[in-house]
Amino acid sequence: MPPTTAPSPSPAPPSPQPPQPQPRWYRPGHAVDLAVGLVLVVFALLADRLLQPFERPFDTTDPDLAHPHLPDIVTNAQLGVVSVVFPLATAAVANAVMVAVTVVTPPPAGGGRAYARASRMRAAVRGAVRSWHHFLITLVLAIGITGLFTNLVKNWAGRLRPDFLDRCQYNATLGVCTGDSALVTDGRRSFPSGHSSLSFVACTLLTLHLLSVLGVLGHGGSGRTAAADDEAGLPFSRQDSELRPMLGAADGSAGSVAETAAARAAPPERIREPVPYPVTGKAWRIGVSVLPLLVALYVGIS
Repeated sequence: MPPTTAPSPSPAPPSPQPPQPQPRWYRPGHAVDLAVGLVLVVFALLADRLLQPFERPFDTTDPDLAHPHLPDIVTNAQLGVVSVVFPLATAAVANAVMVAVTVVTPPPAGGGRAYARASRMRAAVRGAVRSWHHFLITLVLAIGITGLFTNLVKNWAGRLRPDFLDRCQYNATLGVCTGDSALVTDGRRSFPSGHSSLSFVACTLLTLHLLSVLGVLGHGGSGRTAAADDEAGLPFSRQDSELRPMLGAADGSAGSVAETAAARAAPPERIREPVPYPVTGKAWRIGVSVLPLLVALYVGIS
C-alpha cells in the first residue's frame, strides 16, 4: 500500500499593508480646491476681457461725470502685489517667526513633555507649512470668487466713472464717443470697485490668518486641543504622544517598542490643562494683525 502524503498547507494570505501616511499639510482634496480657485480666477479675467458693460445713457452736462481723467494711483500691477504677493509673503514670514519663537521657548516641565529641540522644530515646521498651505488655497478661492462676482456686477450695472466725459470725448454731431474704446469701456465699469473688493478680501483673510498664527483666535488658555496646537506650529500635538515613549518619560526611563506602537495607534491626545502660548500680550498682537486692513483702506480710497 503506497504511503499517503499529508496535504501541503495552503499558503497564508498576504497580510494587508498598512496605508502609507500622507503629510499632514496635504490631502487630495486640496488639489481640487486649488484647481477650482484657479478656474474661478481665469473666469474672472475672461469676464473682464470679453464681457461688454451695459451702456447707460448719460448727460453731457452732468457735472458728476465731468472730472478730468487721471492715471490710477494704484495700478493693476500694484493691486496684484497687494492682493497676492503681500498676503502670501506676510503669512510666510509670520509662520516662520512663530516657528522660531516656538522652538526657543522652553516647554512646560513634567508630564513627559521634555523632548529634543529637533523634534520640536519638526513639529513646528509641519504646523507652519500646513497653516500657510491652507491660507494659500483660501486666498486663491477668495480672489477667484470675489473677482468673478465683481466683474459680472460691473458689466451688469454699467455705472459711469466720474471722469467718463473726459474718456468719452463725445461728438454731438455723430452722437457717439470718439475717445479710446478701451478707456470708454472701462469708464462704464465704476461699480463695484475691483481694487477695493480684491484688496479688502485679501487683507481681511491675512488679518484673520495673523490673528490665528499669533494666538489671538483659538489659543487662549485651557481647553486647547492637540489639533489647535499643531495648526499653530506648537509642538504639543500628536507628534508628542508618539515621541514621548521613544524619548523617555519624565523620570528619564526609556519607553519600550510596545509603548511606542501603542502611542502611534492612539487617537490624538487632547490637552486639557492650560498651556502657555509662546508670546504674551494680546493688544499688540491684535494691532499687528489688523495692519493689513490699513493697506486695503488706502487702496480703496485711492
